[in-house]
Amino acid sequence: VEEQTVEESARPPQEAEKPDPAAELLAAQAAGDATALAAAIPKADAAGVDADVLAAAKKTLFKLQKEKRDKSKLERAKSQAASELAAAAQGDNAEELRKAIQ
Repeated sequence: VEEQTVEESARPPQEAEKPDPAAELLAAQAAGDATALAAAIPKADAAGVDADVLAAAKKTLFKLQKEKRDKSKLERAKSQAASELAAAAQGDNAEELRKAIQ
């Protein structure tokens, strides 16, 4: 059983449950969670979190979003190459097969 201090028991329950915007921001940044980070940045900004901390979080968010775009682009290219290779392998044209392999 945890004991509450006089200060903790005097606080309204909703205040104790309210998450710290700076902590949320840092946790999302450390986790590499772009969705959580995108949601935490405006909250932290409104709460007056240090500008350098916000700038670092925004930089991390940009990096995470870029990585996601790059990964998605690579997956599309792989899928297209696999489709082209499968189609070329089914055909009789050796030149198309060479192009698909490259």
